[in-house]
Amino acid sequence: MEWVVFGVILLLLVVVLSLTVAQKRKWKTLLESRGMTDDIANKYSYLLDQGIRCRLREITSSSAAQPSMAVADAGKVQKVRIEVHRDDYEKAKALLQQYSSQESYSPLSSV
Repeated sequence: MEWVVFGVILLLLVVVLSLTVAQKRKWKTLLESRGMTDDIANKYSYLLDQGIRCRLREITSSSAAQPSMAVADAGKVQKVRIEVHRDDYEKAKALLQQYSSQESYSPLSSV
């Protein structure tokens, strides 16, 4: 009986780890910056407005990636990343090249 319980726990652990690895492979880092800047925020908004699936990730001194909505000590944030869904990566790169050729972009200008 103990072996059955151990087997079920081991199987659940393998499933959770597999799902975690699969989820991480869906996202590719497009940009990285030291801390949140207006430029990163504007580029992130631009990509969202263009229909790109992307997210902001904060990399803290503990080296753990946290969603941007998580409460984190601002003094510990070292880097901010824009991560893009792997299926949108090439389109996002092209859009950022287009973005760079524009004079400026503000999320308020699309309202």
